Amino acid sequence: MHYEEETDPAEKKKHYICIPFNRLPMEHAGYGSLSPEVNARRKHVQENILEKTNEELMKNKEDMKYLRELGSDLNINAFALNWYREDGTLNDDLEEANYFMKRIVDRLSITSSAGNPREIPLYLTSTQFSSELYGECAQNFMKRLHLAPAAEDLFVLRNVVMSPFPTHKKFICSLMNVFEEVIEEEVKKVWERNKRGKYQGVFLMRGTDEIFLDYHTSFHQATRRQQIILAAELDDNEMKKYVELKEHQSGEIAFQSKDPFDLEGFVEDVKNRKNPTLKGIIGIRQKDDVMKNMDCTIKATRIIKSRPLNSANRDHSYPQHNMPFYLYGTKEQHHISHVLLKAPNVCLSASNVKLDTELAKVVHENICQGLILTLCDYREATMQPFPNKNEVIKKDAHFFFRPGKEFEVKVFRDPNAPIAFGPGLLTNLATPIARGKMTLGQDCHVDVESLNHDPLAKVTLPFNPLEDLKELERVLTTATAEEHPQSDAPRIAQVSATAANQSTAAETSVNGNNTASVSGTPGTPGTPESGESLTFRVPRPNET
Repeated sequence: MHYEEETDPAEKKKHYICIPFNRLPMEHAGYGSLSPEVNARRKHVQENILEKTNEELMKNKEDMKYLRELGSDLNINAFALNWYREDGTLNDDLEEANYFMKRIVDRLSITSSAGNPREIPLYLTSTQFSSELYGECAQNFMKRLHLAPAAEDLFVLRNVVMSPFPTHKKFICSLMNVFEEVIEEEVKKVWERNKRGKYQGVFLMRGTDEIFLDYHTSFHQATRRQQIILAAELDDNEMKKYVELKEHQSGEIAFQSKDPFDLEGFVEDVKNRKNPTLKGIIGIRQKDDVMKNMDCTIKATRIIKSRPLNSANRDHSYPQHNMPFYLYGTKEQHHISHVLLKAPNVCLSASNVKLDTELAKVVHENICQGLILTLCDYREATMQPFPNKNEVIKKDAHFFFRPGKEFEVKVFRDPNAPIAFGPGLLTNLATPIARGKMTLGQDCHVDVESLNHDPLAKVTLPFNPLEDLKELERVLTTATAEEHPQSDAPRIAQVSATAANQSTAAETSVNGNNTASVSGTPGTPGTPESGESLTFRVPRPNET
């Protein structure tokens, strides 16, 4: 894998780098993995080793000597990839490099029972260099990939040499052409995933004495990797309509911008007290959309919380001793929103929570300073990951975050400013300023899908074993008919039809002993010639 990566002939710039785990001799001498000197040696490898025949290599003693220094002498070799952004800068985000490599491996391997081995042009496997097991070794490999060192695991690709003649007839070059084609296609996918710019935004609306906007975030889109809570205002007429909507609608009320906007620039304007405005609609939220009820222009007045959610800003583990929430609002109305510290995660928020008298008194005095509320009896590390479908949670009558649920809580002053960058946002929590009970109201929000959904994820069709069985019948029937075109063809056709019916019956028939029954037919091998049907009992998994 030591070779000079192809340069886009139209743009005159590279789209990715490929770094083997085994270093080039010049890297051992202290040169950087992408230094001009090392790149020159990669180009030499490509022109004088990869593109030469075995006979030509054997004649060049200098290249043969250098070839022996490249390593490794094993048949399993590890390497990793990183990608360039559209502006020509190299990605430095470990999670995005891992995501890039995983997409490539998923395309060049069988990832489900429905996969077709004939459609895979080149097979790759993968592993992970965990920080616990590989330590400094993994950190050094990240540096060679020009990634910011992180405590997360590094995704690594592996190729296995299955042939003793990999260099014969430029076989390696042909593999590289296939590999590079897949890489180039996936580079464009990560460009799309990390493209910044203007997009429409959705905010949950909290409160009626003062409005708060809780941003609808996502780990899989660059512009949405932020946890943001803003204070906002409507004009008097729009405020009246909004309050009426809140009083008469049981669904989640949200604001959706009419036009795409630059979220980072918008938050920066709020920070600089420019009171930026957004035109949009207010209505009932349904997944990522809002069903229009009224038009409005909303004015953002101040930042309650602004936290980037890039991998470099996230913690390495979930909270071990509690489940944390941002507590904000006014002296009369209190709202909470789950603190997102690690991915994957779950959006949990609630409007107008009820605090017991003593707790509410302390909160009233400190609500403007920024507060953290923790659930004492729930440890997030033991609860993650949550189900990946909202429907599963809705059907769970005992899910812990639901209307009317009461919790023992502690309240802390947030040690960070309204705008702060992780990781370690909760490491400096001091002694709690209060403790008591909190009860959730009717306006509770639970969402695991929008936050964790990858819009670029490949959708695979569910595995259908019956279809595979029918295809196998067709192949066997065709082969047998060709061998015995006259005498056996009618009988084979009868067997095929019977087998298909039996397969369908096996899926739907269950007898009183919790076993599936499949009946044989006279003339079928293994069936008595007397004409009596033969029943096969297939035990169910829970049968004893």
